[in-house]
Parts: sequence; C-alpha cells; structure tokens
Amino acid sequence: MKQRHSIFLRTRGIVLGVCTVLLIATAGLPQLAAAQGGAALMDPASTLHHGTLGESISATVSVRNPGATSLNLRLYLSDWSFDPAGQFIFADAGTLERSASNWLSVEAPTLELGPNETALLPYTIAVPTDAEPGTHWAVIFAETEPTDPEPGQAAASISVRVGHIVYVNVPSLESSGAIVGMFGSPPTSSTGAYTVIAQYANTGNAAQGVEGTFTLRDEQGQNVIEAQIERSVVLPGVDRAFQINVVGPLPAGNYTALVVLNYGSDEQDVAGAIDFTLTEPLLERGTPEQGTSVP
Repeated sequence: MKQRHSIFLRTRGIVLGVCTVLLIATAGLPQLAAAQGGAALMDPASTLHHGTLGESISATVSVRNPGATSLNLRLYLSDWSFDPAGQFIFADAGTLERSASNWLSVEAPTLELGPNETALLPYTIAVPTDAEPGTHWAVIFAETEPTDPEPGQAAASISVRVGHIVYVNVPSLESSGAIVGMFGSPPTSSTGAYTVIAQYANTGNAAQGVEGTFTLRDEQGQNVIEAQIERSVVLPGVDRAFQINVVGPLPAGNYTALVVLNYGSDEQDVAGAIDFTLTEPLLERGTPEQGTSVP
C-alpha cells in the first residue's frame, strides 16, 4: 500500500491572479489592516491596463470606509517590486525600473469619507510617446491620518494604508523564462522538512503568472509525491524563489525532485530537477523522535 505523504508548498510571497501571461488582479497590499479598524478598502486591489504610445487612459478605483467614523485619507503614488522571496519592496515614486508612477495622476491629494461611505477615485494614465515595451507598474496608496495614542499608553501614532496596484502593458510584449537553479536543504530533525527551492527568472518584458507541479520520485522512478504549485506573479527582470517543503512520513533513500513551471505559454514549460539522499527517514510531524518519551 502506498504510504501517505505530506507536502507544504510555499512561494514565500503573495499569490496573485493572472490570465495567461497578462496580469489582471492582485492581492496582498495592506488590505488586511483594514480589518483592524481605522482604514479604507480599495476595490479592486489591482487593475491591468493596455496602453499604446502617447495614449491617455481614464480609470477609477472604489474606495470604501467600512467603519463608523469618518476617514481623512492622504492619496499618493509609490513604486514597488518583489524581492527574490516574493516579499513586497516599496520605494519613492519614479525611482525603480519600469515604474509607471510618472505616468499616473490622481485628481486630488486627499479624500474624505463619511461612515460606511464609498467613493470612486478617478485617476489618469498618460503613456509616454517613448515608453519602453512591456509591463510597467505603480501603486496608488490611501493612508489614514495618524491616530492619537490611547490614554495611559506610550506615546505613538499609527496610520494605516491600503493600495491599488496599476499595471500598464505597452506593446509589444515578450514572455520567456527559465529555472536557473535548483537547491536542496536537508532537515534539521527527523520530523523536519527537506526544502527544495526552484529559482525562476522572468527573462521577458511582461509580468507573468507562473504555476506548475512538484513531483518527488524514489530510486525506482516511482512518483511518491505529486502536488500543484500555486500561481504567483513574477515581474520582468525579477527572479522568484519557489520553495517546497517536503515532510514525512518518507523512508530513507535516494530521491529526485522535479519542478515543472508554466509562465502562460501554450507551447512549452520550463523544468528543473535535483537529486538528494535521505540518510534517515522523515517522520510524520507530531511523531516522537527516537530517544524521546511521551508523557
């Protein structure tokens, strides 16, 4: 009988929505902070626009105050990117490569919303006549005024911001990519995980939605683990580390880990593999290790 195995898949970043190669939606900016109160909500979290050289695009984003008190919001633009682990990096507007911040304009620097009020925030995208082909992006932030500290607490002010990501695709788009490295890290204990990392590089000029499969084969070539790798955004010119943590039960032995990724192409996938040896079996998490006792 085939043993039951477990696998934890992590892309160490924000899982974003895509349609083939082209980005249509994202999540992961500080929207969750709104649930803590004193913050607005922006819907959608992102929008993909298609622009030609010299074109002016008019758009709106919905801004909602879900709370019972009024909100005074400061509106401003920012650049952002991902680090190799998939974490957001924010920077001043117009300072990062492929920034669309200088293309964007918001009608007003502030917005006031009454309790449970929703407003449409207009913005304009002016695509330069000499814009470089490919995907460009920026974020519109709505930030609350700093709050006063609670009586008796240490003096501190807190402001919360939420964002609407704007992507602009300028033709012509080119999509290509490759797995440029595969790495393995043994577990630190018998109930730990063997970590496999696939380093993916977006070598095209368009943002991609990358997804795929993970397969672990034993030395007889039998598949002992098969799992899906969730779709994640990889920006052009940015590497992304897809991390897969394999946990037990898994016998000691020789294994091959295979990662197959697709970046939206209907014609080809990209793949990478790594061989490794487990000198000791991986135990199921929660199983007492040898030499320990259960009270």
